[in-house]
Amino acid sequence: MKKILLLTVLAFGIMAGNAQNNALDLSQTGGGDVVLIEGLNLTTNTFTLEAWIKPVGTQASAAGILFMRDGANNGLVGLQFNADQKLGYHWNGDFYDVSSETSVPVDQWSHVALVVEPTQATLYVNGATTVNTAEHVELSLTSTLGIGRDYPTYFKSHKTLRDFKGLVDEVRIWNSARTEQQILDNMNGELTAPVSETDLEAYYDFNQTSGAVLPDEKGDLDGTLQGLGDGAGKWVASGFISTGISKPIVDSTLEKIIPFGSNIKICSEYDNETFCLYNLTGACVYKVEVQGGESTVALNRFAGLFIGKLTQNGTVYTQKVLLSNN
Repeated sequence: MKKILLLTVLAFGIMAGNAQNNALDLSQTGGGDVVLIEGLNLTTNTFTLEAWIKPVGTQASAAGILFMRDGANNGLVGLQFNADQKLGYHWNGDFYDVSSETSVPVDQWSHVALVVEPTQATLYVNGATTVNTAEHVELSLTSTLGIGRDYPTYFKSHKTLRDFKGLVDEVRIWNSARTEQQILDNMNGELTAPVSETDLEAYYDFNQTSGAVLPDEKGDLDGTLQGLGDGAGKWVASGFISTGISKPIVDSTLEKIIPFGSNIKICSEYDNETFCLYNLTGACVYKVEVQGGESTVALNRFAGLFIGKLTQNGTVYTQKVLLSNN
């Protein structure tokens, strides 16, 4: 297991997605909501699942986000909730007791991912990593993949016990083990050219406004909505943070925001300027006034991916900041 502190010097502005940036609402009270993906045909132990999710309330332990079982009901691969809102996973019916160190926040958008390699697996929660070092055998992933529940579930009278209740967006299935840098560089926005991504097996941007089919924007692995009727009222506006270069607002050579242990060093050219730390919902969770010269900001109580913004004489400098709280 590990925690990391990383500051990636990438400029971007907090901005909403395009006008049709939608998501699918799987939060109905009765449960049973799921999107079924048929035809995935992979034999691999280098594999990546990604999604943006917004849990509506506390999720049941073992609630499935992305899940596939074989014909004998063994969990082949799955990304699910464990206790305390932490992220967990399955691989070949094992590792379900491994949990992320970071909990998934309730009622706000978060990026989650599972990256499997032959000798380890990495769980991501808003950029913060938890690594499980163990052998991960090659699997034949040819069963139905469920988005939004542990699929299929055979728990007698509790068939919806392992349903995810919330919103889902930006599901990506990769036939490779994505690197940490690839995850961080691409997690905050839609893929602009999915067809050209050679390792991308399937991609779902959820930008429909109606219907019971979830199109695969990469190939022909369209999903089918189940338990959601014709989809009416289930396609809703998304809210995950998209990114884009707003203007040349950061030059890494200027070194305005510098990692320094578990703190951040801010180099300001002006007095009485403002530094804000934003979470991925766009809320400022820490704000401080800095003076000219170097200021050290203690951020050791925060963990995960944030957005640092420094105002300098009317110009705003913005950077991704990935923090640990150790």
